[in-house]
Amino acid sequence: MGALDVTASRPGSRTEAELEALRRFLHAAHGSFALAVAVYDVLRIRDEAIVQALAEFPDIVQVRVGSERRSVLEMVRDACESGTPGAVFVLDLEQAIPFDGTDQPALRRLNASRDLWDGLSCPVVLWLPEYAAGTLAKQAPDFWRYRSHTFAFAAELPEPVHEPSAVWSRSADLDALPYAAKTARIAELETRLAGFPDPLPASLRPHATAWRRELAYLYWARGDFQRAEALYRQLLAEHESALGPSHTEVGADLNNLALLLKATNRLAEAEPLMRRALE
Repeated sequence: MGALDVTASRPGSRTEAELEALRRFLHAAHGSFALAVAVYDVLRIRDEAIVQALAEFPDIVQVRVGSERRSVLEMVRDACESGTPGAVFVLDLEQAIPFDGTDQPALRRLNASRDLWDGLSCPVVLWLPEYAAGTLAKQAPDFWRYRSHTFAFAAELPEPVHEPSAVWSRSADLDALPYAAKTARIAELETRLAGFPDPLPASLRPHATAWRRELAYLYWARGDFQRAEALYRQLLAEHESALGPSHTEVGADLNNLALLLKATNRLAEAEPLMRRALE
């Protein structure tokens, strides 16, 4: 077989590298069970990658979960009834994983089925947007640890604004905190911010902004996407009103909000905000 056609990707791009890694996985796992997760940030990128995979591996079967109440394992088994496919691609599971939902029955069922997948005789690839993959890792940890490969397909977007003092986009220190420590820090920040006087003295505003950005990022890291988005939008509205649309604080707020929207698979909303941030 020839290599996957990656002419739609820039030579040397991450997409090209991920496609090649996916190809090697499908070849190596052919005829036996192996689990992989393919993470994407744009639906178009996912679909293009799948088209290229199907061109080389036409015996791949696609299973669309959507809002069905059957377990993912049951649907995959049904897809294999008429013969053993070269691989199974599981799509649209995110429709059963609300990004602002605390109850995740689909993921509970997936986690409980962890030991039952070994009976399959083909590789399985779950295609998930970033936020859904993060939720899967948290809500179905046993199943998540069962995967042997993770592929990441990302679209070309403007580079984020880099202002470490203002942007809580990817903080290594906060990411390294265990879940209990994140929860404790959230409670501390919420208490601190609730005790601020109203109106806020000018001397406290920079500190309040930094703490609110940290709180929004911790909401995000813990999976409370709705609260994170609400806080980022509140900061953006306040800074635009008080400082004007061209202020660097506004750029930081735009960037943070855009990255959150991107992480929750809302690229159409994220891109114009990120372009504004760059401007």
